[in-house]
Formats: sequence, C-alpha cells, structure tokens
Amino acid sequence: MQIKSLLLRCAFGVLSIASTIVLGSHSSQAQDYYCGTSDGLPTTMFKSSGAEQGIPLIRWKTTLGQEWTPNVRCKSVAQRFNRFDGDNSLEFLTTGTVNNMPVVCAIFGEGQECSNRYNSDRVLFTLPVGRDPNQALDTLVGFDSVVEN
Repeated sequence: MQIKSLLLRCAFGVLSIASTIVLGSHSSQAQDYYCGTSDGLPTTMFKSSGAEQGIPLIRWKTTLGQEWTPNVRCKSVAQRFNRFDGDNSLEFLTTGTVNNMPVVCAIFGEGQECSNRYNSDRVLFTLPVGRDPNQALDTLVGFDSVVEN
C-alpha cells in the first residue's frame, strides 16, 4: 500500500495480513482522535502531539437510522478510536457484519472475527448496507484518501 502521510506511517507502521490489518506498535508521541470538519463535512480526524493540524480519516455523509447523524457518528467514532487506542486494540483491524450491517472492528488478535457472535462490542464504525467494509478498511489504512461514509 502506498502511504502518503509520513506522520501516520510513523505512528502506525502499516502491514496487511489476509483480511485483518495489523497496525504496528504505537509511537511514543501522544495521539488524539477527534471530530472536526473537512470539506464542510463532520470528519473523524487524527492528530499526534507536535503536529500542527489533524489529518482527516473519515468524512461522514450518511445518516444511519434516525439517531446516527453524521455529527453523532463522527463524535462516537472519534471516542471509539481513542478508547481502542487506549487499550492497544487499534493494532488489529478487521471487517465483519454486525446486526446485518457492514462494520470495521478493532480486535485484540490476528484471525479474530467481528460478528454478532464475536467482538460485536469492538465495532469501530458501521457502513451503510451495500458498502464494502474491506474497501473502507483498505482506504483507511492506506491513507491514499479519506473514507467517505
């Protein structure tokens, strides 16, 4: 995968294994995920200490159900990134289906699945029905562009 952001490459050290993405050990610098704005849309952003500005990860366009507006999704996913980063589970990301929706999950080990039965509490973000979660994950960790969701 071509990685455009040296900052994120240093922070994550990306390696792809089967359908699970393995993100290397955390950097010693503080990292923060937050909800900002990019191209006029609520956007989950990443920023490490020392960086002047955040890097957009996911631009939120769609509403899921009545409650999950782009703003709510943005804030919730930023909190999840921070929580999963705090418990060191952003090292392994995988895709699955939870409640009949495609999802990207942060899991604790290679080869684990994310489904209604396993790791459903590890959902990082949900995509609209019909979206390919593997493509979204590849975009997210490839840093070639921002995931449009």
